[in-house]
Amino acid sequence: MKNKKAFEFSFAWLFAILVGAMIIFLAIYAAVRLSNTLRAGGETIEAESFGIILTPIETNLEGSKVLPIKVKEPTRIYNNPCRKAGVFGSQDIQFSVKSNIGEAWSTELSPAVSFHNKYLFSESPLEAKSTFFVLSKPFYFPYKVADLTMIWSDNVSYCFVSAPVAVQTELTELGAKRINFTSSISDCPVGSLTVCIRDTSCDISIDENTGGVTKESTTVYYAESLFSPNDKYALLYAAVFSSPQIYECQVKRLMARASELATLYLGKSNFLSTQRGCTSTNMQSPLASFQTATLSIAQDPSKNSHDLIPLATDPNSPANTLYSNNANNRFCPLF
Repeated sequence: MKNKKAFEFSFAWLFAILVGAMIIFLAIYAAVRLSNTLRAGGETIEAESFGIILTPIETNLEGSKVLPIKVKEPTRIYNNPCRKAGVFGSQDIQFSVKSNIGEAWSTELSPAVSFHNKYLFSESPLEAKSTFFVLSKPFYFPYKVADLTMIWSDNVSYCFVSAPVAVQTELTELGAKRINFTSSISDCPVGSLTVCIRDTSCDISIDENTGGVTKESTTVYYAESLFSPNDKYALLYAAVFSSPQIYECQVKRLMARASELATLYLGKSNFLSTQRGCTSTNMQSPLASFQTATLSIAQDPSKNSHDLIPLATDPNSPANTLYSNNANNRFCPLF
């Protein structure tokens, strides 16, 4: 005779196990979803905090600075292709923090945080074990346009081979970490990104004659600034430390800002002429030409960083005319 009690007992236990397993599964699922929600919120706060930290570095910047930014856990910055809509466009960044719960790195990134007054140049994604390094430099063209922020991390080293003396001196004096200088590529640390002058076998090649920086099989142009000898390599650093796509987009944003500032300086020039008796009429024509030229670079899809070269180096360009005329306006300079 079969034992019905034994059968019922076994079925009850089986049912309890299945229900228990389902409850545990739902609890884990809910915990992971909650963790992901909290994680996304935390990563958004991290992105906002990063922008806040950069603000005092940039404010009233008259020279160059290098500062470390520490992170508690391995972190990635996603420097998204900038948006050119609006007057100055915007800079969108996202953060991802490595986690021991769920996926190590977020598969769905947190909402982007936008900045309209920042110009960040970096690789994307840029991962740091514990430290991001920030180089901030003012960019003059011919007046100060903005502060440029170059970012790299402790996850990569750069090796400059036969770099210009001014570059080696500046970065050494600023205490820039994870950057080496050598006279031969064979002396570069293993695994470092090589940055060379006119040597296409390197990861990044700089041609001082053309103003080109070739990286990832793409050449961008840095238009060595003649308007501020102490900061003439601002765009060179930007081209070295950022991806070509990010660099080109930021250049267009910078030219949009330069154009808008030219409009403001035109108003200031008119005010000084009519209200202060300053003879600054020699500024108005080059300002108008410069405003048109920079706006064209910013808005014309067929133009890129290469169009900065003649504007920066031609002695008769609106930019150089502006610079020399302003220097000669001893009593009523515009900038």
